[in-house]
Amino acid sequence: MKKALISLFELPTDESALPDDHFIEVDDTPGYQAQYAQLTCAKGAAGDPLAGIDSPVNFLAVSLGELSARSPGTLPARLAALDEPHRQALQHYLNTYSVQIC
Repeated sequence: MKKALISLFELPTDESALPDDHFIEVDDTPGYQAQYAQLTCAKGAAGDPLAGIDSPVNFLAVSLGELSARSPGTLPARLAALDEPHRQALQHYLNTYSVQIC
């Protein structure tokens, strides 16, 4: 079980950098001219594969419940190996959506 996913849900959004902080102004760069080149292999995205997921936390809890139902006994040991804050957060998700892990 990756702790990064639970941390993504639990940690506050990092707003220490502004979106424009990592870009240089094109007008300030001497000798630069903007050009356009059609990329032949790059196509637009076919669609958002996560469009049907309204709540990522709900999706995580329900998916873990389905995995537990298919393979009983495998998830409890993995959940017990998590650090306490991550285990508590995950248990909160499971309780919120009434998901049982067996």
